[in-house]
Amino acid sequence: MIQSMTKKRDTGLVALQECGESFLKALGDSLPKNWHIARSFDEHTQDQEVVLFNDKYVTYDKGMSETPRDAYPSQMGRQLAQAVFKRVTDNKLIRLFNAHIPGNPDIPGPLEFAKYVAKFFSPDQVTIALGDCNFERDRMTRAFKKAGLLDKRYPEQVLHTPWPTNVHPVTATFAPGPSNSKGIDHALVLGATSKALGMKEVLDDSRFVKTIESLQRK
Repeated sequence: MIQSMTKKRDTGLVALQECGESFLKALGDSLPKNWHIARSFDEHTQDQEVVLFNDKYVTYDKGMSETPRDAYPSQMGRQLAQAVFKRVTDNKLIRLFNAHIPGNPDIPGPLEFAKYVAKFFSPDQVTIALGDCNFERDRMTRAFKKAGLLDKRYPEQVLHTPWPTNVHPVTATFAPGPSNSKGIDHALVLGATSKALGMKEVLDDSRFVKTIESLQRK
């Protein structure tokens, strides 16, 4: 599936979460020659957020990138990957924050993520904050607003939540309710014109499309 994404026209970055070492090795061996992996950690670990990048469009600045384990004070040790790239055409900086936010509803994971992103935000660069956010759009919107990232002073700012990506546990007692689908994977884009891709633009696979259509009905 990921190989098919790298073969699509004008694709420059693909963000992945919760990647294991055996998967990353297989992926690295199968990527086209112009595609590379920006890892969270050089050493082997069984849980990494990584970014695939196409050197036709961007260069990777490893020295400016980091993966702290203290970005979530409420859950110390949980990593948050920041991968920094420069656009080949004009050397404009792209900061991509690739997250797997702690899903405990009793801790402020979304706000801690937003505050970390805000520390590095600059209106003269492209900022992308995305990942497995574990919370629905309204919670993420509140967090980004509180951190000052969704601000009318900045002209280009979009929070994308293209479709439901998860099913609420059967035991859940809060919205959207037990066994209902929910959108918990989001992408905030600041400083660049952006749009959400359609299902077939991401992966033209009947199984993928059928899954998303099923989630959208429930």
